[in-house]
Amino acid sequence: MATLILAGETIVAVSDVVTATRDGWTTPDAIYPRTAGVTGIVSVDSLPEDFAPERFMWRSGQLVRREMPPPPEPVPQRITALQARRALLAADMLDSVEAAIARQPREVQIAWEYATELHRDDPMLAAVAQTIGLDAVTLDDLFRAAGKL
Repeated sequence: MATLILAGETIVAVSDVVTATRDGWTTPDAIYPRTAGVTGIVSVDSLPEDFAPERFMWRSGQLVRREMPPPPEPVPQRITALQARRALLAADMLDSVEAAIARQPREVQIAWEYATELHRDDPMLAAVAQTIGLDAVTLDDLFRAAGKL
């Protein structure tokens, strides 16, 4: 038997030993006060084999599997120069990237003009992205889009 510690429908913790106190509940590992949003406990006979508190919730007296978003697509670690330019064009960013590259040292300009591939972990790429305000998430999204072209 397992005891679920709840905050509404959210499963905060699971323990075999839970003690009720005046202010909330305790387990051998932690204290769960009512003031922290903990609303109660419920005992269950068994848990699904793939149980993890973030995968389930307690609703209408039973465990319900949460809809989990699919994992993000992997980020290609390299794309062709053509894919990069087409993805930037589709995102309406090609002109700003080319303007930023024109302000970079000659080495960066040569790399942009003649490279056949762009590598996601290239420090020059990261530096140019930073100068135009692209964060790592946006850069990853651009690489994913380019990889599909």
